[in-house]
Amino acid sequence: MRKLKRRQRNLIIICAALALLLAVFGPMIWSALRYVGAGVYEANWGLAMPDGITELYRTDSGASFHGDGYRYAVYDYPEPDEEFDSLLNAGADEYIGERFSEIADTLGVPGSERPDLNADYSWRVGRRPSDERDKLYMISQDGKLYIAELFM
Repeated sequence: MRKLKRRQRNLIIICAALALLLAVFGPMIWSALRYVGAGVYEANWGLAMPDGITELYRTDSGASFHGDGYRYAVYDYPEPDEEFDSLLNAGADEYIGERFSEIADTLGVPGSERPDLNADYSWRVGRRPSDERDKLYMISQDGKLYIAELFM
């Protein structure tokens, strides 16, 4: 009888410890899993990406003590999303193309993973409210979404 009570007490203590760990770390784990892949743009830029996109290529400048650097990604964007597309500016823009190329050049992105800046494309520039020096350059062209980010 005494052994049964001791086992019950130990089981209750273990369950309480697990519940406490889940309560403390559960929201952090959920947040980390939510912002994997394309979800990082919602977390960093407040930009919800269209459904159904698939990452084709990604590179970055590596870890940095201050969090500064570059990131570049290409996504397959086969199905147009009217709400998302309405946020893009139509027509090529020389300034946007130059900034985009600077980041791609810095990271050594191969030509096969870059948009054709001599052809027509849609684009958008994002700035983070927490630091206006950070920039996101997005180009949509021929069913692909190209994203170049600069963090200062």
